[in-house]
Amino acid sequence: MVQLILRYTGEGFTPADDVQRLRSLPGLRILEESGRMVLLEGDKQKIEELPSQFPGWVSSPIRADIEIPDPRPMPTRPPRRQGAD
Repeated sequence: MVQLILRYTGEGFTPADDVQRLRSLPGLRILEESGRMVLLEGDKQKIEELPSQFPGWVSSPIRADIEIPDPRPMPTRPPRRQGAD
């Protein structure tokens, strides 16, 4: 299974007919809708075909390999010993 974000780039509101068509396609599942975006999950082949079937929509793959940096500050040098001066 592959996940993909489809974003509507046309004018006006997201076409309800397009979203309904997405819901009815076999092998696809809408995980979430948010304004002009739809998060989909489905077979890789079905997902790759979507942008050509829906004019006015652009696709972005979901990347699961992004590393989140450690937010804790790390020392850049070892601590100075007491009485070393």
